[in-house]
Amino acid sequence: MYKYQGPRDLSNLSKFANGGYKDTAGSPVPGEPSLLDEFKKAFSQIFSSIAYYVQNPGKVKENEWGFLAAGLVIGTVFCSFIFMTFTMMGPAPAPKPKTA
Repeated sequence: MYKYQGPRDLSNLSKFANGGYKDTAGSPVPGEPSLLDEFKKAFSQIFSSIAYYVQNPGKVKENEWGFLAAGLVIGTVFCSFIFMTFTMMGPAPAPKPKTA
């Protein structure tokens, strides 16, 4: 990747794109973000939003309270479903021995 730091006009951008980039130092292209990277990014955005609204409670609008409530309900239902699914998927119980 090459970072362009010149003026933002057509002629200069065109020169850079048509070979001027070779005069600058390149850096490696970052790989695709992993699923873990995406989760980290999402949680970071959520927590920064929460921190913002804790510091600025007057900025919360009515529809945002509705989205928060809906998100909590949907999240609770989803997590409950996942929990019940994985707790019910245990090994089959061993058969009881017959007694005479």
